[in-house]
Amino acid sequence: MSRRSLVRMCLLIALIIAITVLMWDNSNISNKTPDDNNDFITTNNRQNKRLDFYYYIPQKLLGSSDKEIPALICIPGLNGEGDQFRNSPFQTFAEKEGFVLICPSFHFDKLDWFMQASYQYPNAWSGEALLNIIKKVEDKHNIHIGKCYLYGISAGAQFALRFAIWNPDKTAATVGHASGGLIEPNEIIPVKYFISVGEDDTDRIETAEENCSRLEKVGIDVSYKMYEGGHWVTEPQLKDSFTFIKNVRDNTEQ
Repeated sequence: MSRRSLVRMCLLIALIIAITVLMWDNSNISNKTPDDNNDFITTNNRQNKRLDFYYYIPQKLLGSSDKEIPALICIPGLNGEGDQFRNSPFQTFAEKEGFVLICPSFHFDKLDWFMQASYQYPNAWSGEALLNIIKKVEDKHNIHIGKCYLYGISAGAQFALRFAIWNPDKTAATVGHASGGLIEPNEIIPVKYFISVGEDDTDRIETAEENCSRLEKVGIDVSYKMYEGGHWVTEPQLKDSFTFIKNVRDNTEQ
């Protein structure tokens, strides 16, 4: 073999190794260890074989196996960690209002996106994953979780808005801020929606308004509001979201 051929072969091998490293499914690698508020489940999705989640149960709810407890499900933006909701306004709200807080750390796979099989599409796999997370929390702490109240930001909003359509029986309300994807409701469901967007988030305004239009067209209860600011959540949006969730909870039988 000539020197030139040998160099080419070495370069090819190096390229293959580099591509393998880039595509390596590192979803089983995590620096988190289960504790009182972090845990994980396993899934068949290549980017989420180990799916971490953060959760918080107010002390007053422990030991309430005979009572259905509402769950506040928070889904962060693209590839966000559920642990970011630790000691957050969401946890404060859950403590005050008596919600179990559950926050999955979904990881995005661009290859799945083109087949509508990424985590933003609950009917593909992530919806069942969330139900498995809920079941694990129930079994671990001997509680019974009733209706879910979802709050999603950006990519997380896509999941939240679609989950209610995919499983309306488990959902009481859903909040979606700055969603980047359209939903496809085809019948009325007993779920209340609150959709919001920042006035400077120009790429998402049309999507937010179109989602509202689609929900209204089939008779689903939806509220819409635009806030000052850009893509991310502001304090007024949080305040309105908590008020919305509390009002729905107070008027929903658990």
